[in-house]
Amino acid sequence: QIYIFSEFYLRLCGSRYELNDIQDSYKHLTNFSIQKHNSKVSNKDEDLVMSQEEFFRKAFKSDQAKCDKVRKGIEEVIIKTIRSGQEAGVEHKNNSFEIYGFDFMLDRKLKPWLLEVNLSPACAERTDWLVSMLDRMANGLFFHLERRILKVTDDFKGDLRAHLNRRKNDHSPDPASAEGW
Repeated sequence: QIYIFSEFYLRLCGSRYELNDIQDSYKHLTNFSIQKHNSKVSNKDEDLVMSQEEFFRKAFKSDQAKCDKVRKGIEEVIIKTIRSGQEAGVEHKNNSFEIYGFDFMLDRKLKPWLLEVNLSPACAERTDWLVSMLDRMANGLFFHLERRILKVTDDFKGDLRAHLNRRKNDHSPDPASAEGW
């Protein structure tokens, strides 16, 4: 089963992109380990990341059709990438999970190009909105894990099962649907 969190964020270069200057790493690489040394950026935590919402607003004036096209394209690439790993023989272990971070670049036609896949991606809490997004992601992840544990209830007795059932029957909002999974 593949679960894709509905939010993403962008890492930005601290210097304006120019093809005529390929020596300046700050114009071409968004990696925070490189950008943190860029003296042209005053607030590295705030200025080098952008929320999905801000990106859609700035890039597309919140045009829902364009936002949906980007989201759908990214999801298709993620699913194809995971499936290609399965077809190549990457072993699936029962009752386990992995968290992957997918890095993309969009072309002018809004086609996403996969740059890399990170196992156990960094989730640094650089801004307040990023802290909130990561909390929503973690809550959704825990929700799915708890549901999976409840499916294998024959292996669990007593306190753990009772605790998970109490949470399942709790009338608080479903974190998976309320939080973007």
